Amino acid sequence: MVAFSRLVLQEALVRGELPAWIDADRIASAFITLMDGFLVRAIESADLSTEGARREACSLLELLLAAPAAAPEAVEKLRGSAVGSAG
Repeated sequence: MVAFSRLVLQEALVRGELPAWIDADRIASAFITLMDGFLVRAIESADLSTEGARREACSLLELLLAAPAAAPEAVEKLRGSAVGSAG
C-alpha cells in the first residue's frame, strides 16, 4: 500500500501536479498510517462510514494540492528540527 501510494505521489510530482519539495516517500507512509487509523477507528467505534473516511482522506490531499510551489520557511524549520531531534 505504501509503495502504491508512493508511486501515485511520485507520478503527480513528475506531472507537476504537486510541488517539487513534497516528500513523496514520507507522505505515502503517513497517508497509509492514516488509512490504518481510519480502519481501527471504524472497528472500535463503528462511527466512520466509507464516505466519511473518503472525505477525511481527501481533505489531506486537498492540502497537498494547495501547497505553494516553494517550500514555506516553516516547513524548512520543521524539517530542520525533526532532523535535530532524531540524533
